[in-house]
Amino acid sequence: MTFSVSRRALALGITTAVSVGLLAGCSTGANAPGELGRLQGILADCPDATLNTFIQLDESGSARDAALAKERLLLVQSVAERTLVCGGHLKVSVFSSSSGAISALYDGDVTIQTPTENARLKRVPNALNQVMREIATAFDPAVEALPQDGSDVLAAYRLFTEQAAQFPESRLDAYLLTDGLTNVGPVQITGALTEGEATALAEQVDVPSLPADSSLTVAGLGRVAGDPVPSDVISGEVTFYTALCEETGAGTCLAVTDLAVTQ
Repeated sequence: MTFSVSRRALALGITTAVSVGLLAGCSTGANAPGELGRLQGILADCPDATLNTFIQLDESGSARDAALAKERLLLVQSVAERTLVCGGHLKVSVFSSSSGAISALYDGDVTIQTPTENARLKRVPNALNQVMREIATAFDPAVEALPQDGSDVLAAYRLFTEQAAQFPESRLDAYLLTDGLTNVGPVQITGALTEGEATALAEQVDVPSLPADSSLTVAGLGRVAGDPVPSDVISGEVTFYTALCEETGAGTCLAVTDLAVTQ
C-alpha cells in the first residue's frame, strides 16, 4: 500500500525511520536478543483480555504547536505498539471545543493473527509503521478542521465511556493528551487551584463511570504553545485530574505533565 504523508508530518518526524529507531533496544532475562526480546517484554505485561485503546489528543488553540504535536505522536506510537503486541482495538482522535468537535485519525482492530506469539511479534514493526503513517496522513486535515476558540477537556470522558461500552470484553486503556486548560462547559480551569479547590471542583463534575479494570492516563498537563504555565497551575491540574479519574471508578489513574515513552 502506498501512503501520502504530509510535509508537516514529515517535519514532525513521524516516519518509518522514527518507528524503527524506537523499536531498537536490548532485551533482559530469558527474552530473545534485540527487538524481538523487547517486544516479548511488552507482551509479558499484557492483560489477560485484549486491549481497547482510545487516545484523545487536545488540539485546541493553546495546544497547537509543532514540538508538542511531535511529542504526542511519539507517545501515540508507543501506545499503538503495545496495542499491537497485546492485540485489540485502537482508536486515536483529535478534539477541541466539545465532544462534537472531534475527528478520528485511526479506528480499527489491530490484532495480528499468526500461529505463534513470536511470529506475531515479528510482524509488529511493519504493522506499527502502517498505523503511524495513516495517523500522520490524517493529522493535519483533522486538526485544521477543528475550532480553535475553545477547549472542552471534560467532554472527552463521555467518549471514553462510550468506547468502553462498544468493547465490553476488552480492557479499556484510555489516554487523554492535553494541557489541562478548559474554558468551555460548566467547569473551567484557566488558573491556579489549591489542592482543596481542585478536589472540590472534581467532586462537582458529573463524570461518567468507567470499568473497574480500566486505566485512565491524563498526560501533558501544563504543556502549552507559547509561555510556560506557572507551577501552581500545573499542580492544581494534577490534583484535579487525579481526583476526577478516581470519580470515574477506573482501576488505574495517572495525571502527569510528561509521560515516558516506552522504548
